[in-house]
Amino acid sequence: MQGQGSTERVDPELLNARIAAIVNSITRGEASAVTGAALRCYAKLSDIDIRDLERGVSSQTPTTLWSRSNDAVASMWLALEELQQLLQPLAAHADEDAGFNLDALSSGEHAQTPGASVPVAVASGGSAVDPILLRIRETSWAMSFVLAGEVQRFRKRLAAVLKLKDGWELLDAVQDHIEHVRSGVVALLNGVFAALPRGHSQDVESEQSFELLSSRELRSRVFELRDMVLDVERFVNAKPAAEWSEPLKRLRDGVERFMFSPGFAWMRAGDKRAILSQREAFNDLLEMWSPLRAQPMQRVIGSFARFLEALEVINQREVLTVHDKAALATVVANLDVAMQSRGGESREAIGAALAALSDAQGRDRELDALLAQTLAPGNPIPVSRIRERAQGVLQLLGG
Repeated sequence: MQGQGSTERVDPELLNARIAAIVNSITRGEASAVTGAALRCYAKLSDIDIRDLERGVSSQTPTTLWSRSNDAVASMWLALEELQQLLQPLAAHADEDAGFNLDALSSGEHAQTPGASVPVAVASGGSAVDPILLRIRETSWAMSFVLAGEVQRFRKRLAAVLKLKDGWELLDAVQDHIEHVRSGVVALLNGVFAALPRGHSQDVESEQSFELLSSRELRSRVFELRDMVLDVERFVNAKPAAEWSEPLKRLRDGVERFMFSPGFAWMRAGDKRAILSQREAFNDLLEMWSPLRAQPMQRVIGSFARFLEALEVINQREVLTVHDKAALATVVANLDVAMQSRGGESREAIGAALAALSDAQGRDRELDALLAQTLAPGNPIPVSRIRERAQGVLQLLGG
């Protein structure tokens, strides 16, 4: 299971360039302190030698194996505790800024409109809080909650695993924990990076490329989760509650994978908050699942589905709009060539058009469905329909 949640960490040089560009000295200090602690924690994660555990997994008990990794994991936990101590005041401020209470998380009352901006907060002196600091506080709140929950879950799992005789169970637990913490730390770094103004980096192309790749990853992961939730919603609306257990567990596993994926890392802070709220409401019902809880579960899944559908707002990101306009223009141009030619030239143009269409996946559901249709063996390629729809979407984007 190692690696399932890993995501690309922002280049520290790009991050430091953005921090240096912050005008407000308080915000700059907070951003520097949080990212410095996060990078130290990330370094401690690299000190944990999983290969050493793998070498002894077949011949040693979980207790013996744990003693070999305990010091390195404990060192990482100390670094994580330092990070948490920095995050907690910021998270508390985020609660005050949004009128939010962690204890009310599972009620689902605080789910925000997807893509909504962080509300304007006012400092005790009556002046508005720096909006960059607000976004950093929101990200700190979300990741503090996720990281604290991960450590609690691992310690609970560890107590049970150490009673077993199979060392592989411990290895899986430690691998999962390291990857989850790593993904959480990277999500914090990437979230702070996304909240900051562009810096004065000499490598503008790398910065733009990183933003585009992260935005595409976010769109792909969110829409994958959306499709899973919609599938489960259709199932629970059509089948008796006695048959729900397996799909509900699959959904739980899918949500957990998303929480430690690049998709969650690059969500806006308010959307992270809403996802956490939906997740807690779902898990609370599933933990004591009974068909008697069918109606509340249907409401929770329906609310989750509507929220994820509304995250089409991701497509409004400038970097994705520019990218998708270029990709769809390529689709239209190549299909024009394909429709006016024959043989190899036509096939080559269609191939180029489908490759460009694949680059724009997530922009338009109808285009996604047409692209999926072309992947089925023996299906004719609906050239004219793809061209017509691509042209229509392109016009909506101002292309």
